[in-house]
Amino acid sequence: DNLKFEKTLVFTKDEIMQEGVVAVALESKQLRIHRDYSFCWQSIGNEMTVTKVEKNRLYTLNNIKVVDLYTHYLGIKPEEFEAGIGIEFPLIVTHDGLNSARAIRSREDDGSVMMAGNLSVGDKVRIGFGDAKRMLHQSQKLIEAASRQPSEVIFVYSCAARRYFIGNEIEAEVSPLQAIAPVCGFFTYGEFF
Repeated sequence: DNLKFEKTLVFTKDEIMQEGVVAVALESKQLRIHRDYSFCWQSIGNEMTVTKVEKNRLYTLNNIKVVDLYTHYLGIKPEEFEAGIGIEFPLIVTHDGLNSARAIRSREDDGSVMMAGNLSVGDKVRIGFGDAKRMLHQSQKLIEAASRQPSEVIFVYSCAARRYFIGNEIEAEVSPLQAIAPVCGFFTYGEFF
């Protein structure tokens, strides 16, 4: 819903739901899958520990209000804090060896923030930033790797925050894949790999 976070839909060929999960399983002895991903958000600053959180509402890092940390490190005053800042400078968390970006959706009156994704007490995070040029360069490498794979279809799942961040350049990232094989996919609220 274009980063409004108001209403999304889950659908199959038979049903449209406001809540639910759709799972697909592909099985065949001939099926060959190549998977890859492009993260490209870079961590900066000191590692911090999540000290107070309730699902996706983050209160403190290192026992300091999140908004105060962003003010300290990035010079963003609380009244200037908006969702775009949280997308441009997400929190980077590592689980099972893979980095994920948790964008800040909104600032609450008590200094807490609503995240696009859950965190847990004890998670280690760092502030991140994006480099659009680096993202597009990495995408070119993925396209080259995909072109060396025999492909009947390419599924692309790209984060809505990435789409927001690089704007119309998202076309340059995705459309060259169409020269390799038919492409389908969607923009997600969070990394999906």
